[in-house]
Amino acid sequence: TVVGGLTPIHQFVKVGEGCMIAGASALSQDIVPFCLAEGNRASIRSLNLVGIRRRFDKDEVDRLSRAFKTLFRQGDLKENAKNLLENQESENVKKMCHFILETKRGIPVY
Repeated sequence: TVVGGLTPIHQFVKVGEGCMIAGASALSQDIVPFCLAEGNRASIRSLNLVGIRRRFDKDEVDRLSRAFKTLFRQGDLKENAKNLLENQESENVKKMCHFILETKRGIPVY
């Protein structure tokens, strides 16, 4: 995880692994693993593609990209996470889904 300068993070906020938080953002909610967040009251904007391309092979990057689109583009986030978790083989996608299902502070969707 990389956190840009001048970025306050509220106590008890969880930031998942492999995230990128833009400088001068303010975090008040949890940030899902492998995501990029920005803004004053930061919200998740996309996957941290630079970070995951450096870390994973192309197939895993594709799985994470499809999972991100499924989770964030339509419907209820927690319901999407439950559905995606069924029959999921990727450990990283499972991490994203479990993180969403276990959040106590909420996820800042865009």
